[in-house]
Amino acid sequence: MLDTVHYEKNVRLLSCYKEKVLLEYPHFHTQLEMIVCFSGKANCFLGERNFDFGAGDIILVFPNQPHQYRMIEKGDFLVITFCAETIPNMKSFFKRNLPERTKVNFSESDRLKELFLSLKNNYEISADDSETLLIGYLNIAMYLLKPLIGANLIGNISSGNFEKILSYCINHYREKITLKILSDKLHLSAQRISHIFNENMSITIPQYVNFLRISEACRLLAETDDPISKIFSEVGFESPQTFSRAFYQVMKMNPKQFREGQEK
Repeated sequence: MLDTVHYEKNVRLLSCYKEKVLLEYPHFHTQLEMIVCFSGKANCFLGERNFDFGAGDIILVFPNQPHQYRMIEKGDFLVITFCAETIPNMKSFFKRNLPERTKVNFSESDRLKELFLSLKNNYEISADDSETLLIGYLNIAMYLLKPLIGANLIGNISSGNFEKILSYCINHYREKITLKILSDKLHLSAQRISHIFNENMSITIPQYVNFLRISEACRLLAETDDPISKIFSEVGFESPQTFSRAFYQVMKMNPKQFREGQEK
């Protein structure tokens, strides 16, 4: 069931698309994601942060950070995903840090503005050298972005245990998940699990599990005719009231309003 949670397991290791609108479902993936906005306006929900961005803004999302976008005004966007190995000199930086800043503006660097305008005008997915071209642009872009985004060190924590925690949550989010349950299943202390997760993510485990549940609820609301009274239990909530509160916290609207918006 990984794909239905909008854990984007099959995201290409390297891709660049020109879009008029952005994906509005909550989602996350193991690749980095960069949104470059040339025109238009959108809202970004990233962990516990919520902010608007528009023309000239660059948004950088690190691996495994739950995020979503809400369109305010259609525009021109570059949506780039890439794995850490694409930027060899920064692989350890991506693994051990989270950015202090997620949003950077063209006004902070003329070179960044020129670089992304050039990428927008010259990149074609079908071109034989498209991957080589994109890798070159990304290496220069990250060289320029690194001093602007800053870094918060997350420590030298076992990535294997962190991946085990993520995997269990992804595969069992419909069930009850507590620190004690995770501790029993993964054979790690509750304190250790909490420490590992907090060091690697900007949200708590309960928030993360709710994010997975809301993500699947969005899919069911948009793609099926299942009644809301059925959906809340299918995705792991114990009551419709709890579901509605959690849904509003993430989506800033109730489930009925979300479904009506998808039908327009």
